[in-house]
Amino acid sequence: MKFPRLSLRTKLAGVSLLLFVIPLIGFWYASNMQSFLMEAQEQALSLTARSVATIFNDRPELFKINFLQSVDESKEIHAYSLPKPINLDGFSEDWGGLKNEMVFYGHENILEGSGIYNPASLSFKHITGRYENNIYAFFHVRDDAVVYRDSDSLHVDRSDHLQIGIENPDGRLSLYLISPTRSGWVTAHLMDENTRNFIPVKNETRIHGFWSDTFDGYNVEIRLKTELIKNKISFAVADVDDTESGQIEMVIGTASTKRMADMGVLLSRSPEIEKILNKLKPPATKIWVVDRGKRVRADVGSLKGDNYQFTQENRLGGQFLNKILQPVYAMIRIKTPPDLHEDYQYLSRYDLADIDRALIGKPFTTRMLIDGTGSEIILAAEPLWVEGEVQGVVMVEQTTDNILTEKRKIIEDTISITLLVFFVGAFCVEVDISVLSEACVSFRGELGTFCPFV
Repeated sequence: MKFPRLSLRTKLAGVSLLLFVIPLIGFWYASNMQSFLMEAQEQALSLTARSVATIFNDRPELFKINFLQSVDESKEIHAYSLPKPINLDGFSEDWGGLKNEMVFYGHENILEGSGIYNPASLSFKHITGRYENNIYAFFHVRDDAVVYRDSDSLHVDRSDHLQIGIENPDGRLSLYLISPTRSGWVTAHLMDENTRNFIPVKNETRIHGFWSDTFDGYNVEIRLKTELIKNKISFAVADVDDTESGQIEMVIGTASTKRMADMGVLLSRSPEIEKILNKLKPPATKIWVVDRGKRVRADVGSLKGDNYQFTQENRLGGQFLNKILQPVYAMIRIKTPPDLHEDYQYLSRYDLADIDRALIGKPFTTRMLIDGTGSEIILAAEPLWVEGEVQGVVMVEQTTDNILTEKRKIIEDTISITLLVFFVGAFCVEVDISVLSEACVSFRGELGTFCPFV
């Protein structure tokens, strides 16, 4: 059986078409490599989560289990981790993104008062943070008539004031009042243990701040030393409208400041847990520890890191060729991994739907797509066991940016190789055909009238 004779041009065209197999192989290889690396990353994160959980298993003192399970969640005060100290000036700029986390207190939070509630008369928004050994609190109070205390009066409850109820280290209730005579620096007054006696015992220099007037009321920004607080704390704002009688019209607060049983609890990240986690965290990894109430007890690390930085160094063809081929790369939509902004640094609860699986004792891994980027976060969760019951969850997160970067490099290098081979091959073929054509012309007399290259 004879095969049809193909001209040289047809053969060269077939060879050229075979060059397009190179990018297909490259894309296939990159896709399979991505799947393999993601599975390997999931397994590695799962092992990391299991190792961290093993360290915290059967350590109930780290989670205050009995105490937290009895707390009314509506009365919790979350002290968010602050990146730096707050400048006490009565303005909220230092609080940055935490301003969006402020909690509103109004009609549903009335502790004392009678008559019809008017939001313009009294309401406030509040946020609490922690930096090292200091607790910071900011209050934006809406009050239609601000009344300051008479400087000659010994009674600090006959004007607008802030009440702070604290469970002191001895387990007793300490009540403090901030009742200024004017806008400016303020110091708290420690009240008598008899909560009906509103004559202060002494000034508490470990609680101070700044009181500033606003167009609709006033702001109060304070700092407290953590050594004052055992577990519980509550804040309340009292409104006085009549300067003559000094009668309290209404009190709105986070919880009762005068009854220990009704007070709220101060929740902040656990320094003990974070200290342990800081010794364990891998680079470019975020580790979370949450309790049964999904409260964030600790988080360390960051999803950003040197492992995920894309560089053009040591690339095939160098930076010059890569810049020339950028339009080609753009045509197939190869994306550079995004520069992540971790906007959940102030998270107080981790309400991921899948976390319920770990809270019933089932470890899991999952992937979460970062909107509009093509990048994903891989999360591995492992339950924390104390005396045979799940009391929390360890979660370990990493992005897939390093994998996407490697896939991007492979595809770009595949394109570069394909185009380079194609152009070099085309140039060589064109030169060979030109040489053969000239030979045919020179020896036409000897070869006859037929020449395939002319």
